[in-house]
Amino acid sequence: MVREQGCIFCGGNASEPDHKSRCDGRQGRVEAAAIVLRARGSDTETSHAAAADYDRETLAGAAQLVVWLHRHYGPLADFELQGHFKRHYQRACCDHLYRQARSAARDQGLIRDSAERRVNPTTNRRQVVWEACDDQPVVVARCGACGHVLGRAKA
Repeated sequence: MVREQGCIFCGGNASEPDHKSRCDGRQGRVEAAAIVLRARGSDTETSHAAAADYDRETLAGAAQLVVWLHRHYGPLADFELQGHFKRHYQRACCDHLYRQARSAARDQGLIRDSAERRVNPTTNRRQVVWEACDDQPVVVARCGACGHVLGRAKA
C-alpha cells in the first residue's frame, strides 16, 4: 500500500523537506483550495463524478459556517450542529453537507474533538462533541491507489 502525505492546503507532498517554503498554509479561514475531494477506488462511478464536479467554494463556505456555529453556540455534537446548520445555511444543499463541512474545518485545524460525548436523543447513541479551536492543520495520509484516508496526524 502506497501512502501519500498530501497537504490539505496545497495538495503537495507534505513530507518533502521544502514543503513549508512552498506552501502558504492556512490563512485563518477555510480555504477552498485546501479542500481535497476524492472518491475511493471501490466507490461507484457516480461517487467519482460527484467528487470531480463538487464546488470547493460551496464546501469552503459551508465549512466557514460550521466554524462560526461552533464559535457562536459553543461545543456541538452532530445532531445539534445539523439543526443550527439548516437554520443558518442560505443555499439549497443535501442533508449531509454539514458533515462534509465539519470534516473540512477539522482538517484545517479550526474545530476539534472536545473529548466530550453527548447522547443523540433520536438514536440514543453517543456522539463526539466538536469545539472551535485555532490548532495547526492536520496532515491527511491517503492511499495512493484509491485515495482512501489512512489517517490524520498533527503537522
